[in-house]
Amino acid sequence: MSTNAQYAATPLIQSGTTTTADTSYTAPTNATVGVIVTAGSTGARIDNLDSITQGTSVAGLLRLWVCQGTMGSAISSITSATTTATVTTATAHNLITGDLVTIQGAYPVEYNKNSVAITVTSTTAFTYTITSVSNVAASTVGFYSSTRAAATYSLLREVTIPANTGSTTVPADATSFSSIANPEFMPVILPAGYSLRTTVSVTQTGGIITTARGGSF
Repeated sequence: MSTNAQYAATPLIQSGTTTTADTSYTAPTNATVGVIVTAGSTGARIDNLDSITQGTSVAGLLRLWVCQGTMGSAISSITSATTTATVTTATAHNLITGDLVTIQGAYPVEYNKNSVAITVTSTTAFTYTITSVSNVAASTVGFYSSTRAAATYSLLREVTIPANTGSTTVPADATSFSSIANPEFMPVILPAGYSLRTTVSVTQTGGIITTARGGSF
């Protein structure tokens, strides 16, 4: 355990939605996982978590996971042709087709993706699917991190989801955690490339929106 205080230097707020049921306690299916926040090259500290149920909720569990990841090589460029984006890296990326990549900080924002499957086209290039950006190259390339298709997950916490009826615009239920109120597992410290993710044990039609607030080191 560290004996030094860990302070975040840059504010960080990210969120994700989880809808489809996944009962696994060890290896959730990628398609059912909500990616809440992915740490950049300096790592991240999460001090507050808010989970909000939209619409009618079904009694079940929201699971919080830490997923291992690896920071990618520096990006030289991101270009596109219709709905295919091509990332060119400054050095060999060491990825394989089927790896899952998270792109952050790129502009236009359509280039940013959470845990998207890629196709490797060379040792310094890979492609993935986006919505069309009219073939405009990224003016800001950002950075990426990756996991293998069979990512390594560690279960952090389980949260009870109560059965409730709400509207599509008014939250049916909300749960909050913080470093002050929940020191038994908060703050969450994410090494570079690692991510905080969620799954639900029962399908939630309106989805569970989880927002993480903290900062990058």
